[in-house]
Amino acid sequence: MNAANHNLSAITTYPFTAIMQEKSEVNMEHLSELPNKGDTIIGNDVWIGQNVTIMPGVHIGNGAVIGANSVYYCCRKSY
Repeated sequence: MNAANHNLSAITTYPFTAIMQEKSEVNMEHLSELPNKGDTIIGNDVWIGQNVTIMPGVHIGNGAVIGANSVYYCCRKSY
């Protein structure tokens, strides 16, 4: 999760630098310019259904139930 920190103004959003970071010729300075949407935090006793897409930076509170095939994009407080 939280892999959606991509540079959307580039030619591609494919994470070439993350895959090729072992090579010395890759310039890693631009990684600090990527957008950071925060950590995805999932509380206790959370039920997540099948094929759920959880967007980056979301806080899911304790006891939440997320239905199957849904997109979760907002923060919910604990029960």
